[in-house]
Amino acid sequence: MSAADSEVRRPYCPINKGSLDIQTSHVPTLWKTSQIVMIHKPGKPPNEASSYRPISLTPRGTQGSVLGPVLYNIFTSDLPQSPKVAAATFADDAAFLACSRDPKQASTLLQSQLNITHDWLTKWRIKASAPKSHHITFALRLETCPSVNLGRDKLPQSTCVKYLGFYLDRRMTWKDHIKNKRNEINFRFKTSSGSSEDSPHYLFPTNYGYIVP
Repeated sequence: MSAADSEVRRPYCPINKGSLDIQTSHVPTLWKTSQIVMIHKPGKPPNEASSYRPISLTPRGTQGSVLGPVLYNIFTSDLPQSPKVAAATFADDAAFLACSRDPKQASTLLQSQLNITHDWLTKWRIKASAPKSHHITFALRLETCPSVNLGRDKLPQSTCVKYLGFYLDRRMTWKDHIKNKRNEINFRFKTSSGSSEDSPHYLFPTNYGYIVP
């Protein structure tokens, strides 16, 4: 082993204006500045300090920042979850999955999760957009699960949803995902090489055949 290999490398977390050095406990000055916002706890006396939940907003806590997803995960760490429903969260996206052979039972389980989620959102004064949410049934059968609500708003039912860059269709065939990704590749290729008829054509292999730009 060389001397270079034996050195202990310091972990860094780069940002635009400074770096966090965990080994030397160096914290950039920008990270030490924040704005404290007090959120009142429902039902608590407004004249007592213990009735408020302090939230620290750093200068880099804006959307698209490095710390944004971390701060959001801390804020939503106590998001309630039903024992019979699987939950998946990433940044400000959340997905809930309820499984059952009976479509009505699956919707009942999902509705229970949505009810406690809505109560949590109301408690911490977070507004979710029901029209931008989707309710989808994953099954080979034609029967669709009954509708569910988030608060008073009914979630629109879809046959294909986009989650974390993946297009998930009802029957999980991946046809919609492959089609959309093929169109994205073709668009990028034509944009970079031009749309002239004399431009060379290349074949991009996929699971279902070939993509011809």
